[in-house]
Amino acid sequence: MNENKEFLEDLRNSNSFKKTLDVIINFKESDKKLNTSEIIEMINIIVENRQVFGVLRPRKDNYSENNKAREFISEYVDILSEDKESLDEHTINNLNKVFNAIYLLLLKNDIEKEKRKEKGKVYLYHANSVITSLGFITSKKLFSRKYGEDTGLLQTYQKSDEGDKQRDIFNDIFFDNSDIGSKVICYYGPITFVFKAHKILNSEREIKITRYNPIEDSQEPLYFSSLSEIENQMIKYIEGEDGGYRFHTRFKHHTTVRDCDFIKITKENLKCIMVECVDNVAEVKSAECYSSEKIKKMLECALERANLKGIKVIIRYKKTKKNHDSRSKDGNPYSTGMDELWSSDLEVLYKKDK
Repeated sequence: MNENKEFLEDLRNSNSFKKTLDVIINFKESDKKLNTSEIIEMINIIVENRQVFGVLRPRKDNYSENNKAREFISEYVDILSEDKESLDEHTINNLNKVFNAIYLLLLKNDIEKEKRKEKGKVYLYHANSVITSLGFITSKKLFSRKYGEDTGLLQTYQKSDEGDKQRDIFNDIFFDNSDIGSKVICYYGPITFVFKAHKILNSEREIKITRYNPIEDSQEPLYFSSLSEIENQMIKYIEGEDGGYRFHTRFKHHTTVRDCDFIKITKENLKCIMVECVDNVAEVKSAECYSSEKIKKMLECALERANLKGIKVIIRYKKTKKNHDSRSKDGNPYSTGMDELWSSDLEVLYKKDK
């Protein structure tokens, strides 16, 4: 049996975390390379053997051997991802699952470079209008724009819809990697859903990460091409090089779930819902119907009716925020008019000229 076959057999038969690390590190240090069929076999083994997949799970004792194993697997994930069209559905699903697990690790490592209250906790954020947020809660689904349109679920008009259809991202679900509303007035809307990243990324669905906000005009490819490219940007930031950035503090980097009708909202995957304080927003703070307290009670009532009672709804009272800058063509940084974003009146849906 040659070394490659022996490596794959040892990996398949591994029955402990330590054994898995030893098998991977020993093969990595042998400088042998896997061919395409062997990479496919390795990816399928990783998903099928829980002990092997365990090396990709976030750990408190994130020591160097763990990182070496992740780097080894990551390299082959990038190689196989270049030719997804030739893979069968089973392998694609497993490849996506491994990619998503490694991406979660990279986000965790990125966050842990800074001192944070909840060290190691990774969240994904989705901000939207009051009406669309009510649509999410009442349907118990975080749904794509296309799914909402096709099924008639509650959602506010967004000026990016036509462009999203043309770019084939209308059925994608977008998450921000950073909590925009904690720093500035979020132009997607006053309601932010805070999801536990490991619950979202523990999936066979294809995840892509944007280089820039899709509303911008750019000749660059929309998505990062590989895990190594994402990690290199993080490393550049840490080392103070030009072009580097933190993914959890920059607004333009979206974690997108491709071609996904909806993600179920549960008590397990949704940490909380944040509501912008109306006093932070000059355009609406004088209107009684936009009371943050009223909106909070409305969301809590919807959660209770959807059997999601217990998920906290929190008003952001910080008043030092600024408007979020945007490169939108019409000069309005918000995804639609401020009235549409804040209104809880369903008539707004029909007043907007689409």
